[in-house]
Amino acid sequence: MKSGKYPPIFFVKMLAMTRSHTFYYLIPLLCLIICPSTLVFGNPYTIGPDDRNSDQVSALILQLDSKDFQQREQAGEELINIGEQAIRPLALKSLECSPEACWRIRKILEQISTRGNEAVFYKTTGILQLRFDSNNAEMEQRLAELETKWKVQRKNQAISTLRKSGAVVNDPLEGKEATPVPQIGRELILGGGRHILIVDGKVVEQSPINLSKPKRSSRKRLSDTEVKREIERILSSDLKQARKIVVGEQPTVAHAQPTTQPQILAGGAFLGGGAVRGSTINIAGRGPGVTIEIGDRWQGNAQDLGALGEVSNLTEVKLTAKNLDDSVLEKIASIKSINKLVFEKCDISAEDLKKFKWSNSIKEIELVNLTLSNELLAGIGSFPSVSLLTFRECELDQGFKLDALKNLQPIRGLQFEGLDLSSDLFESFGEIKQLSYINLSYCKFRPADYKALEQIRPNLQISYTAKALLGVRGPIDMGQVRPGINGCIVSEVIAGSGAQKGGMKVHDVIESVNGHKVKVFEDLRLHIAQHLPGEKLDVTVNRLGKSLDLEIELSGLDKELR
Repeated sequence: MKSGKYPPIFFVKMLAMTRSHTFYYLIPLLCLIICPSTLVFGNPYTIGPDDRNSDQVSALILQLDSKDFQQREQAGEELINIGEQAIRPLALKSLECSPEACWRIRKILEQISTRGNEAVFYKTTGILQLRFDSNNAEMEQRLAELETKWKVQRKNQAISTLRKSGAVVNDPLEGKEATPVPQIGRELILGGGRHILIVDGKVVEQSPINLSKPKRSSRKRLSDTEVKREIERILSSDLKQARKIVVGEQPTVAHAQPTTQPQILAGGAFLGGGAVRGSTINIAGRGPGVTIEIGDRWQGNAQDLGALGEVSNLTEVKLTAKNLDDSVLEKIASIKSINKLVFEKCDISAEDLKKFKWSNSIKEIELVNLTLSNELLAGIGSFPSVSLLTFRECELDQGFKLDALKNLQPIRGLQFEGLDLSSDLFESFGEIKQLSYINLSYCKFRPADYKALEQIRPNLQISYTAKALLGVRGPIDMGQVRPGINGCIVSEVIAGSGAQKGGMKVHDVIESVNGHKVKVFEDLRLHIAQHLPGEKLDVTVNRLGKSLDLEIELSGLDKELR
């Protein structure tokens, strides 16, 4: 009889029928041959359909208690590399292992949390809080450090993906060490609630009744059965549920106070007790955030742009590609981390802007080197939350006005740089009632239009910046210094300036510029703002009662004066 024709169980039955004592010796051997993994590596912590992976994880977890130090270290590294599949068996094993193995499991879970995606991070840190005392201040600090490390790693991976696709990324914090900073936090509640008090950026736990006496709430101790149930609840949750379990609902501030006053918050999630960390990336001398340019070098697709959502501290996305693909615009419109969007030298139309539902996170839009039309401005209305609109070095269509902004309720500020502004445009400023401030940098405009707008909208803050410098200083209102004098009295002439080279002296009274009367220094600055460095002005001054005409060449602001 050929054994190949019969399954192994046949021999078991044959032996049983003989009732031979050999049966009792051969059965374990046959089982070992038939299913060795069950006997040698069997464990209750199966994590998936792949038996080999499950067996591997189980074997590695057993090695965490090995007498060989190198074997313990190697097992830990391999479990970290396995990642998400190792979370459940590690968490359950932590309930019944030696103190050293438990410590190693904690460190392994921490490493898995920082290397994983968002769901892995929240699930793993949720288990860490559940298994290791979340009332412990050191644990809370460690969780904050893990969150910071996780955010930095995700950001770096996203930036690498974008650069490989041809995006130009500028991260001023790249290569610098990041440290967590406590934010106004949320609390986890199980068996009693607690408030969190933050004073001058430091978390101080206080009783909601007596704020002068710090007090921790008692933590309900869970049985092993309850812990296992919580572990399964965390691991079976989706991303939204996991985030809610770990972080809780968004807190509300009871009373808005200055930074020197306490801020009291209450929260609500269900896990472990203790204050949940909330952290941002804090670096000494922190500058602006990450800026990303999608230009003509871009070789990626819309899916690659999903990495934008992983970049923390994302300040600006600049679109400079000549022809923007609809799929690219649609993806950018959906990213919820973009604060500022810049369109520069690209073919963009009102129809392009109106096609998509833009994220509420976009608060600023900047248009650079584009032709501005009333139609294009109407497309800006597709952005539901824009509060600041900037125009730089743009060309204005004839008849361009800001009527389309009248119904854009979030708009609060307008910035213009390097534009010639018409009287009609100034009139339209006054018609945008929700507008709070306007900044004019290196723009040309009629001083009379500026003064008329001040009269119409006295509460509207208007500022301007000139490229040229006359080179004198003096009191703002001459009438308060010397009654009866109409003009700008000079209290200082800056060395090396056009004013000094043109013969102006201290105590001169500037009466007119290019034939335009000036009464106060505000008039003088408005006139200078309309000119460029190197241009010459005819300035009339009164010196000791005599009128003198001077020709003064304006200096540049960036020119060193001697």
